[in-house]
Amino acid sequence: HDARVIVNGEGGESQVELVVSGAKGVSFSARAMAPNVHQAVLHAEHKVEAQVRRHKAKLHPRRPRQPIVQES
Repeated sequence: HDARVIVNGEGGESQVELVVSGAKGVSFSARAMAPNVHQAVLHAEHKVEAQVRRHKAKLHPRRPRQPIVQES
């Protein structure tokens, strides 16, 4: 597992790129801009977390409930 944070400051705004590599070659990346570095990192982190949640949902889909069949 690996994580990279690339920080760039332009014209009073901070741009952050966050790249996280996971198991089995899966990677997630996000970019965010904000007035300061801390906010930009938090925005990028939230974006990556959302990507991870969507990926996990694809791996483990919820099974719909089976209807209860009553025999007469």
